[in-house]
Amino acid sequence: MLKECVVCGTEFPCGPGQITCGPKCRDVRARAKRREYKNRVRSENPEKYRAQKREEKRRRMAREREATAGLRAEMAARREREKLELAASKVRHCIVCGNSFPAKNNVKTCSEDCWLERLREVRARPLRKLDPAVRKAKKREYYYQYHAKRAAALELINDIKEKGIEALL
Repeated sequence: MLKECVVCGTEFPCGPGQITCGPKCRDVRARAKRREYKNRVRSENPEKYRAQKREEKRRRMAREREATAGLRAEMAARREREKLELAASKVRHCIVCGNSFPAKNNVKTCSEDCWLERLREVRARPLRKLDPAVRKAKKREYYYQYHAKRAAALELINDIKEKGIEALL
């Protein structure tokens, strides 16, 4: 039995219920039907159409969030593992005896004995706090030295301006 294709108009041998000649025409007709339905729904009930679109978008976003949440958790776990490996691999040198040791935190000594030794050294140091009067005197001395050097430099510049290069000789 021969029928005429509803899309392109060519005659073709067909089976029961077949109205297009092949897959290309079938796809063209399906697209047209979908477009027709979409336009009809959009024009008949625009609020329902908008609600459908919002629901589709909400579902799509939920699927994307679920997919990325797993990736984010995996990446955070990987970063944590790398941080722990890096911390475990740090090697420091003891400031008392000079031996190398794996550092856990901001530790400066390799053992309790070295820690006690360092503590004794730190406690034995004299306090270096200056008396306020001494501090003020040092500031004043620095100020005078700075300004004396500045004044000498300005004087030299003025001499060069007045006498020229001979002022340096």
